Amino acid sequence: MSGNQKQDLHQEHNSIMGGYEISTELFLKEIECPVCHSKGQFNLEKLGDIQILKCRACPAKYEFAIKTKIFPKLVFDRGEREPFSYELTMNGDLIIGRDADDYDYIKIRIGPVHDLHSGENTYIRNPFVSRKHVMVVIDEEYKLVGGGELGKIVVKKKCFIKDLGSTFGTSVNNVLLEPNKLRELKGDDKIALSPNTELPQLIVFKEV
Repeated sequence: MSGNQKQDLHQEHNSIMGGYEISTELFLKEIECPVCHSKGQFNLEKLGDIQILKCRACPAKYEFAIKTKIFPKLVFDRGEREPFSYELTMNGDLIIGRDADDYDYIKIRIGPVHDLHSGENTYIRNPFVSRKHVMVVIDEEYKLVGGGELGKIVVKKKCFIKDLGSTFGTSVNNVLLEPNKLRELKGDDKIALSPNTELPQLIVFKEV
């Protein structure tokens, strides 16, 4: 490929990949090679009708297109009833807390923190959960995964949890969270809202 073609590719600020718009420059700078674990070592080249990422530090090659999107879930324990699952497909913040009415249902709310009536109802009653108990912050990251001659790019949600100064606190894997401090969530992390009460609400963070 000529120098001008390479320059055109690198000057293109945004690329649409599987419905996702990303900064090509930022992607090339931040992505890590899963083979040699070097960072920022990819060149973007054209091969026929597709664009290829080639690592400068090893022979790894990847098609520059998102092939897989991984959405984690929050799985709420409901005792003898079937668990309630909530898939984290969006980016941004969501609030888990008790509804503002007299039923004490736990709800998952997207949008303004002060809106205590809206949101997805888990139909779990728990008077020990605060109105605004925890916030889950959802971002996304891009991962390169090997496979065959060309690897693939997956987009994966990266999630953090923060206790919002709730009355009875929050724990992750039996460790109490410090209020208003973010903690990254990993697959199979066990979250407990109001863990030291007679009705702790258990939630499991599932990555797949």
